Amino acid sequence: MKITLILITILMSFSLFAKKVLIIKSKNISTYDALVTGFSIKTKAKIKVISLKKNSDLKKILNEIKSNFDMVFAIGDKALKLALKQKDKPVIFAMVLNYRKYNIDITKVTGIKIKLSAKTQIGAISSMFKAETIGIISSSSAIENLIAKHRKIASLFGIKLKTISIEDGDLLSALGKHKEDIDALWMLPDKSILNLKGYNILSKFALQYKKPLYVLSKGLVKKGGLLSLSPNYLLVGKQASRIANKVLFNNVPIKYIPISDPDSFTLTLNYTILQRLNMLKEIAPKVLSFAASKEFMIEVVK
Repeated sequence: MKITLILITILMSFSLFAKKVLIIKSKNISTYDALVTGFSIKTKAKIKVISLKKNSDLKKILNEIKSNFDMVFAIGDKALKLALKQKDKPVIFAMVLNYRKYNIDITKVTGIKIKLSAKTQIGAISSMFKAETIGIISSSSAIENLIAKHRKIASLFGIKLKTISIEDGDLLSALGKHKEDIDALWMLPDKSILNLKGYNILSKFALQYKKPLYVLSKGLVKKGGLLSLSPNYLLVGKQASRIANKVLFNNVPIKYIPISDPDSFTLTLNYTILQRLNMLKEIAPKVLSFAASKEFMIEVVK
C-alpha cells in the first residue's frame, strides 16, 4: 500500500512539473495537421492543439499561454501574430510566408522557414537537369531583382540564368524568342504565370520544346510541371519538436537556435511529363541519386 502511494506521489510530481507546449494553428488544414503529427511524435512535452477561428477569444488564449504553458508552437501567420503578442514564453514558428515583416525578438523566437533557399533549388536543378542556361519568366521589377540576386549563386553551379521578359502581356511570344537559347525553365512566383491561363501556356511550351520545367509546388507538378521540391511537413514538425526539446529540456537559450531551413524535402516528379519529354532514362537516375544523397522523399505523380 505504501509503495503504491509512493508511486502515485512520484507520478503526480512528474505530471506537476511536466513541460507544456501550446500548438496554435492559423486554420484547420491537412498541411498544418502534418506538422502537428510530426511534433507530437518527437516531443517530450505535453501538448494542447487549438485552431484559430473568427470567433476565437484571443485574449483568453494569451492568458492561457501565460498561465499554463512553457512554449508556443505557432503554425501559420495568424498564429505567429498572436503568439508574438505575449512576451513571456518562447515561440517556435513554421509555415510563415514572410517572417521578416514581424517584429521578432530572436532571444525568444525561432522557427523554420517555408521558402527554400535559392542555393537549394539551383543545386537541385544542377544535379538533375543537364542545363547550362535556365529561363525565368519576369514581368515585374520584384522578379528582376530576385533573378539578379540568384545569378551569383547560379554561377557557382556553372549555370546561367536568362530573364524572359514579358512585353505587352504576351507570354507565348516572349517564350518563343528564347526557345533555342534555354535548356530548362525555373518558375519563380511571377504574376504572369500565377494563374491558370499563364501557367497552361508555360507548361505547354515546356512540353512542346522539350524544356524541363521546375515549378513551385506539388500541385503544379500535377498540372503539367516536371518537378518540384517542397518541405516535408511531417519532418518539419519533428524538426520543430527537436528545437522545443533543446529549449525546454536541455536549457539551450533560444537565441542560440537560429531561424533555419527545413531539414528535409519531398521531391515530386511527373512521370507522364518525363516520358513525353523523352527524358526518362536521362533524368530518372539523376533524381534517384540526388534524393538518396540528400535523404529526401520522392513522390511520383501522373
